Amino acid sequence: MRYYFILLILFLFSCKDSVKKVDKPKGWTEEQKRNYFADNFAQQYGFGQFNGNDSTKTFSHFFVTQYPDIKTGYSSNAFPYAFEEEYIDTTKIDSSRHWFRLIVKPCFRNPYCFIVEKKNKKVFLTTKITNGNGGTYTGVLIATLKFQFDDTLYDNISRRLSTSNFWKLGIDTTCHGGFDGETWTFEALENGKYNFIWRWVPQDCGDGTTINLSKIGLQLGKLSGLDDILTALGAPKSGL
Repeated sequence: MRYYFILLILFLFSCKDSVKKVDKPKGWTEEQKRNYFADNFAQQYGFGQFNGNDSTKTFSHFFVTQYPDIKTGYSSNAFPYAFEEEYIDTTKIDSSRHWFRLIVKPCFRNPYCFIVEKKNKKVFLTTKITNGNGGTYTGVLIATLKFQFDDTLYDNISRRLSTSNFWKLGIDTTCHGGFDGETWTFEALENGKYNFIWRWVPQDCGDGTTINLSKIGLQLGKLSGLDDILTALGAPKSGL
């Protein structure tokens, strides 16, 4: 009887310890999260989504686990994370922001993105590049350049978005994609409005609306000197 009593006491103490460990998990620092991403997803095709049936090895699982407070519609997309960019929380839209982002994923070339934001009549253009391959893996951020312009730059982008009916655009029905092309992701916030869409090779595939949107990227590529930056990095030119 005494033997069973001792076993019971040991069992209860072991359960207590295990519960304590579960209740008080050790959180990761932002640096640890970034390192984990670089080691496990940045050079992986599809950033883990093709790891069989183990959903815990995907970027989507990593994101919702490590950033549970961010409610976004594209948590499975690792490219914004690779650019060290924000994910727009659709439950917390800031109506005061005037912000535009274009992420380009070209096949066999370095992914890059442009961010344009208007603040106090000044406009800031940020260009970012990773060492990935747009068609297969994200890579990690290797270059960030920032430029300042007057407010006409953002105003011209805003006007083009409006004339393209951007705020109501969804899936493109005029272009059905193809091989070895590139995907452009357009995202914007303005006066409480928000939209996120993607287009395949918008310069050549799609209707007039899609081509009109592509001109934003062409303009930003020239303003930022994107091809000169890529050449300096020893990377292929963008083709813009």
